[in-house]
Amino acid sequence: MCEVPQRLEDKAFKTSYDLRWLFIHSSQSAATAERRREKALKDAQAALDRLSKLMGKYQYRKRQVITCRIEEELLRADALARYPYSSSGVIPRVVQRLTR
Repeated sequence: MCEVPQRLEDKAFKTSYDLRWLFIHSSQSAATAERRREKALKDAQAALDRLSKLMGKYQYRKRQVITCRIEEELLRADALARYPYSSSGVIPRVVQRLTR
């Protein structure tokens, strides 16, 4: 816990108030967030593993289709924020690795 004292002056009523800003770290919230991150990354890895088995089959032959499908799977696994997307970012490298 971190406490920051602050004095608030009210010029209209010529009074002042002593305030405290409290910043509290919750280990339970941190643990919950960590579990969510781990689950999202685990689900994303499973989705990427499933997609890697489909490369070169069915409609998974074009780079654009593969990239779109990876985006969909990462979004479904709630991991798109953890695997940042950019035109030269993680997803094209994953596509390149999967299509080798």
